[in-house]
Amino acid sequence: MRALLRDNDRITPFELAVLMVIVTLEMGVTTFPRTMTEKVGTESWLIPLPGFLFSLLAVYFLVRLSKLFPGKTFVEYSQEILGSIIGKLFVIIVIAFWVSTSARILRQFADVMKVNLLFRTPIEVIIFSMLLFAAYPARYGIEPMARLAIIVAFVTIPVGLFLFAFVIPQAKFDNLLPVFAQGPLLLLKAGFLSVGSLEGIELLLVLLPFITQPRKSLKASTWALAVLWSIIFIVNGVVLAVFGEKEVMYLLRPGLTIIQTIELPTLFVERLSSVYVATWVALIFPSISMFLFLASTSLAKLFGLKEQKILIYPLTPVIFALAILPSNVLEVENIANFLEQIGVFIIGIMPLFLFLIAKIRKKGGSY
Repeated sequence: MRALLRDNDRITPFELAVLMVIVTLEMGVTTFPRTMTEKVGTESWLIPLPGFLFSLLAVYFLVRLSKLFPGKTFVEYSQEILGSIIGKLFVIIVIAFWVSTSARILRQFADVMKVNLLFRTPIEVIIFSMLLFAAYPARYGIEPMARLAIIVAFVTIPVGLFLFAFVIPQAKFDNLLPVFAQGPLLLLKAGFLSVGSLEGIELLLVLLPFITQPRKSLKASTWALAVLWSIIFIVNGVVLAVFGEKEVMYLLRPGLTIIQTIELPTLFVERLSSVYVATWVALIFPSISMFLFLASTSLAKLFGLKEQKILIYPLTPVIFALAILPSNVLEVENIANFLEQIGVFIIGIMPLFLFLIAKIRKKGGSY
């Protein structure tokens, strides 16, 4: 492990929490209201409650696995638990998921930028530019990326919530009713499935061994989930209250569309949506860098390489090709839905599965 990263390339529990929030938000802040409303209708604003519990359960088992196998990442302990062949298969699935998620984020980012800001710029140029910039910090490890995430968090989250405050006067809170009309089981199911949309949680598969205070990992991760689901709760509730159930389901990115409805008597910015998009771009940058880092680090460990940074730029053409592959927005959304299902397995099922097999086979140390 030390061969791949410098000895001082470690992060604090606080930096881990910030990384989890920033990496997980990315596109979700604009699309969560629609995807959740499609699942449970007017009760979508309640999904963060069971979603928090299920994601906390996943984080708990990820931390427990890290304690069973101190100093090891998912790449090492999955092979120890499941055997070399099956373990490597699991690792390859997760790496492919991270590469595909990077491509999905890039393509959705490029689509939004082309519609809102860069009207005449070819989508390939937008994708290539962002990918190239994101690859640079990924070569230098998690410490600089953590510092970048903190800067991004303290700028983007307050600005985003500030802009949402202007929308509240348009809200009709009777749009949030009825509650529990379809029973609690459907809400619980939707909460479990929503875990698949939180792609940032599985960064714990790789980053936990590099925390300066491992005992605080669970506490830091819990706070990250609380902040994350609180933001989603606010965004979902406001979007649903403003647009209503039927309209939300027909909006591709209601989290962005709602900003475009803001009307101020003395508008100090010509297009608030441009400010929001610029803020959102800052979230995308560290997300792509982190997924590049996770994929390259896992590949380096899988093949026994001394450094992960030599794999960053070889991965970029693969991600670029996957990003430009879809021919339209509908294909991109279909890919996003498929990756969400894979995410349910990786985040919602795999940690518990690995932990149970490790205990049954008596693998790992005491905890």
